[in-house]
Amino acid sequence: MVTTKEKHAIPRPWLTFIIILGFRIYNSLLIKTFFSPDEYWQSLEVAHEYVFGYGYLTWEWTYRVRGFTHPMLFAAVYKVLQLSGLDDTEWIIMAPKIFQAFFAAIGDIYTYKLASKLFGKGPAKWALVSSLISFFNFFCAVRSFSNSIETSLTAVAMFYWPWTTNKSTVWTTERIQEITVSLTFAAIACILRPTNAVIWMYLGYSLLSQISYQDIKIVLFRVMAIGLTAIGTSALIDRQFYNEWTLVPYTFLKFNLSQGISTFYGVHNWHWYLSQGIPIVLFTFIPLTVYTLYYQTTQINRLNNVRDVILFTTLLYSLIAHKEFRFIMPLLPLALCAAGNTIFIIQAHSNTTGSGFWKRNFFRITLGALVLTNAIAAFYLGLVHQRGVVDVMGWLRKNSGVTGTGGGQGGGGILFLMPCHSTPFYSHLHRHDVDMRFITCEPPLDPKIDKKTYLDESDIFYANPSAFIDMYFSKDSNIRQETYMIQQYVWPSRVVLFQALLKNIEGDLVQEGYKECARFFNSHFHDDSRRTGDVLVYCK
Repeated sequence: MVTTKEKHAIPRPWLTFIIILGFRIYNSLLIKTFFSPDEYWQSLEVAHEYVFGYGYLTWEWTYRVRGFTHPMLFAAVYKVLQLSGLDDTEWIIMAPKIFQAFFAAIGDIYTYKLASKLFGKGPAKWALVSSLISFFNFFCAVRSFSNSIETSLTAVAMFYWPWTTNKSTVWTTERIQEITVSLTFAAIACILRPTNAVIWMYLGYSLLSQISYQDIKIVLFRVMAIGLTAIGTSALIDRQFYNEWTLVPYTFLKFNLSQGISTFYGVHNWHWYLSQGIPIVLFTFIPLTVYTLYYQTTQINRLNNVRDVILFTTLLYSLIAHKEFRFIMPLLPLALCAAGNTIFIIQAHSNTTGSGFWKRNFFRITLGALVLTNAIAAFYLGLVHQRGVVDVMGWLRKNSGVTGTGGGQGGGGILFLMPCHSTPFYSHLHRHDVDMRFITCEPPLDPKIDKKTYLDESDIFYANPSAFIDMYFSKDSNIRQETYMIQQYVWPSRVVLFQALLKNIEGDLVQEGYKECARFFNSHFHDDSRRTGDVLVYCK
């Protein structure tokens, strides 16, 4: 008997995987740009602090809003480097990238397998091609976001999910094993990102509404067993990190949904995912995905869930005020499966006899347009836009200046006069003898504080940079704000800033004896005026 795994296996699986893994490793090492602070501050920086004993933990780790399961993966990578003595080489930067590339390759493989299960082997081939040429996959899948691994895990879980089930379905041993595997990977994805549960809320409801009462008991037993095991394992991992028992999913939901702390980092219109999120993430694959989801699913009833889970998840995510492109990334494999089906249809029509130019060449034109548009976007966003904030850390690692206590005596260390979390931190510097400090942006954690009038340290600094320097640099007293204290600053040996700030503090820098010693191109444009221009390093 041929199993589902064998039926939808990719041709020459190990060779294909090695080729795709090689591509993703190259992809990961080619990326030179900055996307979002969480890539470093909620994964690599935490892992670095855990293994090497120094790093910066943001407020989320003080209040136990984040779980250690995701950083633990990179902590294992750092531990191997530490034990092998390679942590003082370029491997400290390269190893986490290569590790993440493995998960990206898994996502590509299971996009193929999922498409084969949903649409057939012909469309699956083009779903794999779509996954490999998708600019957003190239740009984001190899970054150390929890969303990136979540996406790969979701693709695996969806492949093993019973998409075609009804009351007459016989739950064989193989089918029970498949849903057990699916629920296991779904549970891990939910531990990494609790919001992933939205996807499985819909798929679970759809499944339970189509099967018999006896089968419902089979499914719910496994949901409870796997769910409790996942929560228990996660709690054990978090206890190892926090040194006491804590329930991270609860604190995550408490701060982000109940107290609305996530809105401090941006509020978007309800239609943002529909008007901006999906158009950017899918890019030129949109018409191909829409064609299959709208026209094909109405003809093939078993595929209605594909369309509906994408719509349900998008609409429910739209109710959350804070939105980001990477939050809908777990839907990308499913969407690219649909796009691959449309490409297969176009290819089939192009192979029929006909003398019309468009009919004979539409497939080539479509494929060429997809490759060209995604390649341009991948190149610009992956190698050009916002690269200075990453390049500067490589320079500082080799030119950190006088070592010493940048925290009180002056003379040593590095100060980032930039919006908070603008660059990677100790995970990229990897120098325990160099103190670093940046302008913070602690959110209003006390529910009694009015979020509309609250000012964090970055707000105060950028309101009047020169006055901030006069008040907080080299003074004897610390000044308390609503929920935090701005501590005394000292001038270190290196100051890093965006070019946009220079006009406000150049006089202060010259007065303190600084001169420009390095400059890095960062971006041609930026939606945050504080981050425009090059990245500058001033030394003394």
